[in-house]
Amino acid sequence: MLEKGVRQYDFSATKQIGMAGTPAYTADVSRSSSYGESLQITGNITVANSGTAVTGFGTLFNTELKIGDEITISTDAGGTVTRIVEAVISNTSLTLTAAVGGSDVSTKSVATRNRAKLQDSNKNVSIFKLPNEAVKTLKTTTNSGITDTNFKVRRQFVKQLSSGSGQISAGTNETFASLSEGDYTVSIKAIGAASAGANGNILSLTGNNADGGAILLYSHYQVHQTEKHLT
Repeated sequence: MLEKGVRQYDFSATKQIGMAGTPAYTADVSRSSSYGESLQITGNITVANSGTAVTGFGTLFNTELKIGDEITISTDAGGTVTRIVEAVISNTSLTLTAAVGGSDVSTKSVATRNRAKLQDSNKNVSIFKLPNEAVKTLKTTTNSGITDTNFKVRRQFVKQLSSGSGQISAGTNETFASLSEGDYTVSIKAIGAASAGANGNILSLTGNNADGGAILLYSHYQVHQTEKHLT
């Protein structure tokens, strides 16, 4: 019998984000000490030249590591090598997805775990788990079948311009926040055949973004909406 279910991951398992479209967009998440979550692993580890097997001494692999984690190992030569954990066998034994180099021997060296971290998590109020495992509707009979749930979300619109202007529309029972530079961001996704501006430029919402009195025409733009009400 085939059982269907949902497999959940936390944000630390994220390795890359992407967006469909033309041009397509992908970016690896930052796992640096500045933007990611770094932890020096308890104890010391040893790995042989060209090896994938890692042996720990006083380590806690079962609680500090999981499959898919990135670890950076200090080598005996004074350098570092970074690999991905393929399997955690015990508190003192694990394997890597790819072998270290032929001169990357590490003897009872320190290692650092690197994971992705969600920045400004307090601002992601729309990311929450509903109270029940399976939610079919938020509408109630006592409320005449009308949802009374209100929350703010961020939306992205991509618009291709053909005559210098474009229009975006809210969905059913949705309203836009009032126009404000702090609530909306407009940027150029692809400049196309335009003679001014560059991909990635941020445009002001006020005025006409003119250059010498001429309105700049761009082939695409993105709108990231910070506040939008669903009623």
